[in-house]
Amino acid sequence: MHPSLSLDIVPFISEHINLLSAVHVRAKQSLYEGPGLEAAICKYTTDWMPRLDRMLRGEQGVSLPSLDICWVWHLHKLDPTAYHRDCVAAFGRVLGVPPGLSPFQFELNTEVGAQPDDIPQPNSSEGVEVSADLVGCARRQSSFLWQVSAREYDDEAFLHRAVERYVKFLQLSAKFPSLFVVPTYDIDVVWHTHMAFPEQYKTDTVALTGKLFNHDDSDGEDRSAESKLIQSTQATQRLWCQTYDDTWEISGGMHRGEPTGIRQILSAPVPESRQFAVLTWRVVGQLTTGNSTARPSARPPPSKSRSAPLSACALALPCNFQRSESDIGCA
Repeated sequence: MHPSLSLDIVPFISEHINLLSAVHVRAKQSLYEGPGLEAAICKYTTDWMPRLDRMLRGEQGVSLPSLDICWVWHLHKLDPTAYHRDCVAAFGRVLGVPPGLSPFQFELNTEVGAQPDDIPQPNSSEGVEVSADLVGCARRQSSFLWQVSAREYDDEAFLHRAVERYVKFLQLSAKFPSLFVVPTYDIDVVWHTHMAFPEQYKTDTVALTGKLFNHDDSDGEDRSAESKLIQSTQATQRLWCQTYDDTWEISGGMHRGEPTGIRQILSAPVPESRQFAVLTWRVVGQLTTGNSTARPSARPPPSKSRSAPLSACALALPCNFQRSESDIGCA
Protein backbone atom coordinates (compact mmCIF):
# COMPACT_ATOMS: atom_id res chain seq x y z
CA MET A 1 0.00 0.00 0.00
CA HIS A 2 1.29 3.45 -0.86
CA PRO A 3 2.22 5.39 2.31
CA SER A 4 0.23 8.43 1.15
CA LEU A 5 -3.00 6.45 0.82
CA SER A 6 -5.27 4.88 3.42
CA LEU A 7 -6.36 2.11 1.05
CA ASP A 8 -4.53 -0.63 -0.82
CA ILE A 9 -6.00 0.10 -4.25
CA VAL A 10 -4.23 -2.50 -6.40
CA PRO A 11 -6.37 -5.55 -5.41
CA PHE A 12 -9.53 -3.66 -6.35
CA ILE A 13 -8.44 -2.58 -9.83
CA SER A 14 -9.17 -5.99 -11.37
CA GLU A 15 -12.54 -6.06 -9.60
CA HIS A 16 -13.24 -2.61 -11.04
CA ILE A 17 -12.40 -3.76 -14.59
CA ASN A 18 -14.48 -6.89 -14.08
CA LEU A 19 -17.48 -4.73 -13.16
CA LEU A 20 -16.99 -2.73 -16.36
CA SER A 21 -16.83 -6.02 -18.30
CA ALA A 22 -20.05 -7.26 -16.73
CA VAL A 23 -21.87 -4.01 -17.51
CA HIS A 24 -20.71 -4.38 -21.10
CA VAL A 25 -22.12 -7.87 -21.68
CA ARG A 26 -24.36 -9.13 -18.87
CA ALA A 27 -27.12 -6.54 -18.85
CA LYS A 28 -30.10 -7.44 -21.05
CA GLN A 29 -30.42 -3.77 -21.96
CA SER A 30 -27.72 -1.18 -22.39
CA LEU A 31 -26.67 0.45 -19.14
CA TYR A 32 -24.96 3.22 -21.08
CA GLU A 33 -28.17 4.93 -22.22
CA GLY A 34 -31.91 4.51 -22.68
CA PRO A 35 -34.57 2.66 -20.65
CA GLY A 36 -32.14 0.25 -18.99
CA LEU A 37 -30.08 3.09 -17.56
CA GLU A 38 -33.17 5.09 -16.60
CA ALA A 39 -34.57 2.12 -14.70
CA ALA A 40 -31.25 1.55 -12.95
CA ILE A 41 -31.05 5.19 -11.84
CA CYS A 42 -34.59 5.02 -10.49
CA LYS A 43 -33.83 1.86 -8.51
CA TYR A 44 -30.60 3.37 -7.25
CA THR A 45 -32.22 6.51 -5.86
CA THR A 46 -35.39 4.90 -4.48
CA ASP A 47 -34.00 1.61 -3.18
CA TRP A 48 -30.23 1.30 -2.96
CA MET A 49 -29.27 4.60 -1.35
CA PRO A 50 -31.83 4.29 1.51
CA ARG A 51 -30.95 0.61 1.88
CA LEU A 52 -27.24 1.41 2.02
CA ASP A 53 -27.91 3.99 4.72
CA ARG A 54 -29.80 1.41 6.80
CA MET A 55 -27.01 -1.13 6.34
CA LEU A 56 -24.37 1.34 7.49
CA ARG A 57 -26.50 2.21 10.52
CA GLY A 58 -26.82 -1.46 11.40
CA GLU A 59 -30.59 -1.41 10.93
CA GLN A 60 -30.56 -4.24 8.37
CA GLY A 61 -28.18 -6.91 7.18
CA VAL A 62 -25.61 -6.32 4.49
CA SER A 63 -26.74 -7.26 0.98
CA LEU A 64 -25.33 -6.78 -2.49
CA PRO A 65 -26.79 -4.53 -5.17
CA SER A 66 -27.77 -5.88 -8.56
CA LEU A 67 -25.38 -5.22 -11.44
CA ASP A 68 -27.31 -2.23 -12.78
CA ILE A 69 -27.50 -0.56 -9.36
CA CYS A 70 -23.81 -1.27 -8.69
CA TRP A 71 -23.01 0.45 -11.98
CA VAL A 72 -25.04 3.57 -11.19
CA TRP A 73 -23.54 3.75 -7.69
CA HIS A 74 -20.12 3.70 -9.35
CA LEU A 75 -21.13 6.47 -11.75
CA HIS A 76 -22.43 8.64 -8.91
CA LYS A 77 -19.14 8.33 -7.03
CA LEU A 78 -17.20 9.42 -10.13
CA ASP A 79 -18.43 12.92 -9.24
CA PRO A 80 -17.11 13.08 -5.66
CA THR A 81 -18.37 16.59 -4.95
CA ALA A 82 -21.91 15.76 -6.07
CA TYR A 83 -21.88 12.39 -4.28
CA HIS A 84 -20.86 13.95 -0.98
CA ARG A 85 -23.36 16.78 -1.40
CA ASP A 86 -26.22 14.43 -2.30
CA CYS A 87 -25.50 12.01 0.55
CA VAL A 88 -25.25 14.75 3.17
CA ALA A 89 -28.46 16.38 1.94
CA ALA A 90 -30.40 13.10 2.10
CA PHE A 91 -28.80 11.28 5.04
CA GLY A 92 -26.71 13.79 6.93
CA ARG A 93 -23.47 11.97 6.10
CA VAL A 94 -21.52 10.40 3.26
CA LEU A 95 -22.48 6.81 2.47
CA GLY A 96 -19.35 4.69 2.33
CA VAL A 97 -18.81 1.02 1.55
CA PRO A 98 -20.15 -1.49 4.13
CA PRO A 99 -17.33 -3.22 6.03
CA GLY A 100 -16.17 -6.42 4.42
CA LEU A 101 -17.62 -5.63 1.00
CA SER A 102 -16.11 -4.34 -2.21
CA PRO A 103 -17.85 -1.48 -4.07
CA PHE A 104 -17.51 -3.59 -7.20
CA GLN A 105 -19.44 -6.59 -5.86
CA PHE A 106 -22.93 -7.27 -7.14
CA GLU A 107 -25.54 -9.98 -7.00
CA LEU A 108 -25.04 -12.18 -10.06
CA ASN A 109 -28.48 -13.78 -10.06
CA THR A 110 -30.54 -10.59 -10.00
CA GLU A 111 -32.34 -9.63 -13.19
CA VAL A 112 -31.21 -6.30 -14.59
CA GLY A 113 -32.43 -4.12 -17.40
CA ALA A 114 -36.06 -3.79 -16.28
CA GLN A 115 -38.22 -1.19 -17.92
CA PRO A 116 -38.83 1.96 -15.83
CA ASP A 117 -42.56 1.09 -15.68
CA ASP A 118 -41.72 -2.12 -13.83
CA ILE A 119 -40.45 -0.33 -10.71
CA PRO A 120 -41.76 2.44 -8.45
CA GLN A 121 -41.16 5.89 -9.85
CA PRO A 122 -39.62 8.52 -7.55
CA ASN A 123 -41.71 11.47 -6.49
CA SER A 124 -41.30 14.38 -4.08
CA SER A 125 -41.57 12.10 -1.05
CA GLU A 126 -39.33 9.23 -2.12
CA GLY A 127 -36.05 8.82 -3.89
CA VAL A 128 -32.82 10.67 -3.26
CA GLU A 129 -32.23 13.76 -5.36
CA VAL A 130 -29.01 13.32 -7.34
CA SER A 131 -27.18 16.37 -8.65
CA ALA A 132 -24.60 14.41 -10.68
CA ASP A 133 -25.14 13.96 -14.42
CA LEU A 134 -25.50 10.17 -14.30
CA VAL A 135 -26.80 9.87 -17.86
CA GLY A 136 -23.92 11.87 -19.29
CA CYS A 137 -21.42 10.01 -17.13
CA ALA A 138 -22.70 6.62 -18.32
CA ARG A 139 -22.32 7.68 -21.93
CA ARG A 140 -18.81 9.03 -21.36
CA GLN A 141 -17.74 5.90 -19.48
CA SER A 142 -19.01 3.55 -22.20
CA SER A 143 -15.58 3.32 -23.85
CA PHE A 144 -13.46 3.41 -20.69
CA LEU A 145 -13.31 -0.39 -20.57
CA TRP A 146 -11.70 -0.44 -24.00
CA GLN A 147 -9.02 1.99 -22.82
CA VAL A 148 -8.01 -0.17 -19.82
CA SER A 149 -8.22 -3.63 -21.42
CA ALA A 150 -4.60 -3.77 -22.58
CA ARG A 151 -2.30 -6.53 -21.37
CA GLU A 152 -0.51 -4.23 -18.91
CA TYR A 153 -3.53 -4.18 -16.62
CA ASP A 154 -2.89 -7.83 -15.76
CA ASP A 155 0.60 -6.95 -14.51
CA GLU A 156 0.69 -6.28 -10.76
CA ALA A 157 3.99 -4.39 -11.05
CA PHE A 158 2.38 -2.11 -13.66
CA LEU A 159 -0.56 -1.47 -11.33
CA HIS A 160 1.68 -0.69 -8.37
CA ARG A 161 3.56 1.79 -10.52
CA ALA A 162 0.21 3.23 -11.61
CA VAL A 163 -0.65 3.91 -7.95
CA GLU A 164 2.68 5.70 -7.51
CA ARG A 165 1.99 7.78 -10.62
CA TYR A 166 -1.52 8.52 -9.35
CA VAL A 167 -0.13 9.99 -6.13
CA LYS A 168 2.28 12.09 -8.21
CA PHE A 169 -0.69 13.21 -10.30
CA LEU A 170 -2.50 14.44 -7.19
CA GLN A 171 0.63 16.15 -5.90
CA LEU A 172 1.19 17.88 -9.25
CA SER A 173 -2.46 19.01 -9.24
CA ALA A 174 -1.94 20.52 -5.79
CA LYS A 175 1.26 22.24 -6.89
CA PHE A 176 -0.40 23.77 -9.96
CA PRO A 177 -4.04 24.28 -8.87
CA SER A 178 -4.96 26.41 -11.88
CA LEU A 179 -3.89 23.69 -14.33
CA PHE A 180 -6.08 20.85 -15.51
CA VAL A 181 -3.54 18.06 -14.94
CA VAL A 182 -4.33 15.29 -17.41
CA PRO A 183 -4.03 11.66 -16.27
CA THR A 184 -2.91 8.80 -18.47
CA TYR A 185 -5.22 5.79 -18.40
CA ASP A 186 -3.13 3.85 -15.91
CA ILE A 187 -3.52 6.80 -13.53
CA ASP A 188 -7.17 7.17 -14.46
CA VAL A 189 -8.12 3.59 -13.58
CA VAL A 190 -6.48 4.00 -10.17
CA TRP A 191 -8.32 7.31 -9.73
CA HIS A 192 -11.69 5.76 -10.59
CA THR A 193 -11.02 2.83 -8.26
CA HIS A 194 -10.07 5.17 -5.41
CA MET A 195 -13.25 7.22 -5.86
CA ALA A 196 -15.32 4.06 -5.32
CA PHE A 197 -14.40 4.36 -1.62
CA PRO A 198 -15.82 7.82 -0.78
CA GLU A 199 -14.60 8.11 2.80
CA GLN A 200 -11.03 7.01 2.10
CA TYR A 201 -10.96 9.11 -1.06
CA LYS A 202 -11.87 12.25 0.83
CA THR A 203 -9.32 11.55 3.58
CA ASP A 204 -6.51 10.91 1.12
CA THR A 205 -7.18 13.73 -1.33
CA VAL A 206 -7.64 16.30 1.43
CA ALA A 207 -4.26 15.21 2.82
CA LEU A 208 -2.57 15.34 -0.60
CA THR A 209 -4.29 18.34 -2.22
CA GLY A 210 -5.89 20.25 0.65
CA LYS A 211 -9.43 19.57 -0.55
CA LEU A 212 -11.85 16.91 -1.74
CA PHE A 213 -10.37 16.50 -5.19
CA ASN A 214 -13.12 16.54 -7.78
CA HIS A 215 -13.35 14.57 -11.01
CA ASP A 216 -15.00 15.82 -14.21
CA ASP A 217 -14.86 13.34 -17.06
CA SER A 218 -16.57 15.76 -19.45
CA ASP A 219 -13.20 17.47 -19.95
CA GLY A 220 -12.08 14.49 -22.04
CA GLU A 221 -14.78 14.70 -24.70
CA ASP A 222 -13.22 17.31 -26.98
CA ARG A 223 -9.91 16.18 -28.51
CA SER A 224 -9.54 18.93 -31.10
CA ALA A 225 -6.15 20.65 -31.37
CA GLU A 226 -7.27 23.76 -29.49
CA SER A 227 -9.31 21.94 -26.84
CA LYS A 228 -8.74 22.20 -23.11
CA LEU A 229 -7.71 18.53 -23.07
CA ILE A 230 -4.99 18.84 -25.73
CA GLN A 231 -3.62 22.12 -24.41
CA SER A 232 -3.59 20.83 -20.85
CA THR A 233 -1.93 17.59 -21.94
CA GLN A 234 1.00 19.50 -23.40
CA ALA A 235 1.38 21.49 -20.18
CA THR A 236 1.08 18.31 -18.08
CA GLN A 237 3.79 16.54 -20.08
CA ARG A 238 6.17 19.48 -19.61
CA LEU A 239 5.53 19.97 -15.89
CA TRP A 240 5.62 16.23 -15.15
CA CYS A 241 9.06 15.97 -16.71
CA GLN A 242 10.32 19.08 -14.91
CA THR A 243 8.92 18.01 -11.53
CA TYR A 244 9.68 14.28 -11.53
CA ASP A 245 12.49 13.99 -14.09
CA ASP A 246 10.44 11.26 -15.73
CA THR A 247 8.17 10.89 -18.74
CA TRP A 248 4.42 11.29 -18.38
CA GLU A 249 3.76 8.88 -21.27
CA ILE A 250 3.72 5.17 -20.46
CA SER A 251 3.03 2.03 -22.45
CA GLY A 252 -0.51 0.84 -21.75
CA GLY A 253 -1.63 4.20 -20.44
CA MET A 254 -2.23 6.09 -23.65
CA HIS A 255 -5.43 6.68 -25.57
CA ARG A 256 -6.23 3.74 -27.88
CA GLY A 257 -8.81 5.47 -30.05
CA GLU A 258 -12.54 4.86 -29.82
CA PRO A 259 -14.41 1.60 -30.61
CA THR A 260 -16.59 3.14 -33.33
CA GLY A 261 -18.98 0.19 -33.59
CA ILE A 262 -20.01 0.16 -29.93
CA ARG A 263 -23.77 0.11 -30.65
CA GLN A 264 -23.45 -3.04 -32.75
CA ILE A 265 -21.25 -4.61 -30.08
CA LEU A 266 -23.75 -3.93 -27.32
CA SER A 267 -26.70 -5.34 -29.27
CA ALA A 268 -24.95 -8.55 -30.32
CA PRO A 269 -25.20 -11.75 -28.26
CA VAL A 270 -21.87 -12.51 -26.61
CA PRO A 271 -20.86 -16.08 -25.67
CA GLU A 272 -19.25 -16.22 -22.24
CA SER A 273 -16.93 -19.10 -23.18
CA ARG A 274 -13.44 -18.30 -21.98
CA GLN A 275 -11.88 -20.18 -24.90
CA PHE A 276 -14.02 -18.32 -27.44
CA ALA A 277 -13.16 -15.02 -25.75
CA VAL A 278 -9.42 -15.72 -25.90
CA LEU A 279 -9.54 -16.52 -29.61
CA THR A 280 -11.73 -13.52 -30.44
CA TRP A 281 -9.56 -11.10 -28.53
CA ARG A 282 -6.41 -12.27 -30.32
CA VAL A 283 -8.03 -11.97 -33.74
CA VAL A 284 -9.57 -8.57 -33.00
CA GLY A 285 -6.33 -7.30 -31.49
CA GLN A 286 -4.40 -8.21 -34.64
CA LEU A 287 -6.99 -6.84 -37.06
CA THR A 288 -7.59 -3.53 -35.31
CA THR A 289 -4.21 -2.61 -33.85
CA GLY A 290 -1.76 -4.65 -35.85
CA ASN A 291 -0.49 -6.06 -32.56
CA SER A 292 0.09 -9.79 -32.90
CA THR A 293 0.80 -10.07 -29.19
CA ALA A 294 -2.60 -8.78 -28.07
CA ARG A 295 -4.20 -11.18 -25.63
CA PRO A 296 -7.07 -11.33 -23.16
CA SER A 297 -6.78 -10.62 -19.49
CA ALA A 298 -5.74 -13.38 -17.11
CA ARG A 299 -7.71 -12.36 -14.05
CA PRO A 300 -8.72 -14.80 -11.31
CA PRO A 301 -11.89 -16.87 -11.82
CA PRO A 302 -14.99 -15.24 -10.34
CA SER A 303 -16.57 -16.11 -7.04
CA LYS A 304 -20.34 -16.37 -6.78
CA SER A 305 -20.75 -12.83 -5.51
CA ARG A 306 -18.30 -11.04 -7.77
CA SER A 307 -18.35 -10.03 -11.37
CA ALA A 308 -16.95 -12.46 -13.89
CA PRO A 309 -13.78 -11.54 -15.81
CA LEU A 310 -15.33 -11.24 -19.24
CA SER A 311 -12.58 -10.02 -21.51
CA ALA A 312 -12.02 -10.43 -25.23
CA CYS A 313 -15.21 -9.80 -27.21
CA ALA A 314 -16.76 -8.69 -23.94
CA LEU A 315 -14.12 -6.02 -23.60
CA ALA A 316 -13.49 -4.75 -27.04
CA LEU A 317 -14.66 -5.87 -30.48
CA PRO A 318 -14.00 -2.32 -31.70
CA CYS A 319 -15.57 -2.41 -35.15
CA ASN A 320 -13.53 -0.25 -37.55
CA PHE A 321 -11.22 0.73 -34.71
CA GLN A 322 -9.45 4.01 -35.37
CA ARG A 323 -6.26 4.99 -33.57
CA SER A 324 -6.35 8.60 -32.42
CA GLU A 325 -3.65 10.98 -33.59
CA SER A 326 -3.77 12.61 -30.18
CA ASP A 327 -2.31 9.64 -28.32
CA ILE A 328 -3.19 10.86 -24.87
CA GLY A 329 -4.99 9.93 -21.69
CA CYS A 330 -8.16 11.56 -20.50
CA ALA A 331 -10.06 12.28 -17.29
